[in-house]
Amino acid sequence: MSTAYRHHRLVIGGNIRNKAIYLFSEVEFFEEADEDVETVWKGCVEARPSPLDESDDPPSVELFTRHFWPTTINDFGDDERGDNDWPEIDERNEARNEGTGPNLGCGPPITSLTAEKTKVLAAIDEMQSWSRGGTHANLGLAWGWRVISPRWRGLWGGDTPDNLPMDYDAPLMDKVAIVLTDGTNVYYDWPGGLPGRPQSGSFPDTDYSAYGRLSEGRLGTTNQAAAVVEINNRMSRLCQNMKDEGIVIYAITFQLNDVATQNLMRNCATDSEKYYNSPSNEELRATFVAIGNELTNLRIAE
Repeated sequence: MSTAYRHHRLVIGGNIRNKAIYLFSEVEFFEEADEDVETVWKGCVEARPSPLDESDDPPSVELFTRHFWPTTINDFGDDERGDNDWPEIDERNEARNEGTGPNLGCGPPITSLTAEKTKVLAAIDEMQSWSRGGTHANLGLAWGWRVISPRWRGLWGGDTPDNLPMDYDAPLMDKVAIVLTDGTNVYYDWPGGLPGRPQSGSFPDTDYSAYGRLSEGRLGTTNQAAAVVEINNRMSRLCQNMKDEGIVIYAITFQLNDVATQNLMRNCATDSEKYYNSPSNEELRATFVAIGNELTNLRIAE
């Protein structure tokens, strides 16, 4: 289903309850203008508030809000470029930081549990780095948890059987999550357009992310440094919640020399032997081989 997005913002709706998993709780669209530009929602959602962003609670507990990056085309005056001036829309990965559109920064969908190796390998080949919005590794790990959580059994559809994921204590079964990051948790601001960098410039703010813009204060602060501390704290609690369910966590930092992030990931892992700092491509490959050799039954969640 295509939706026509136009220049002026209008927010309607509210909570939509008792519907399917992918319904969203807020609808936004744009009023009539001279030119219509069509796109479709790619499926990305925003973070739920704490502690739901640290849990495997399914949508029946609280629905997710659809990720929608509003246009900034009228926000800063005729002579000032915003950080997502659309239309025109260019949501291709190749556009990188110059991309525009309501789905800006939204990558490929999750590959839920499947026993078909070719589909897993194809999904891995499809994975690319996506620009804009920042790094919130806690949310990637939270979605990895949901893929293997029995509380999401029957919700994934597609190739995933309705009897999966299995219970946490199912015999002859291990639940394993691997989290890899090549960056620190941070709100990002693209320097190519307004709003400006956090705590500086004429419009100090950040890109729109799963937690909205920094100025919205969804993490309880509008200070960049304090927001990073809060994201890291939420990730620490998330890691512990997963380990409390018996999930084995492997953590990898790739070409990353930030000591605080290394410590965060080391503490996230089930134990220190399951933390790897891999500064080169060759060592990263060796790391995955070592993890694979440790496990007799590995399910990969991307």
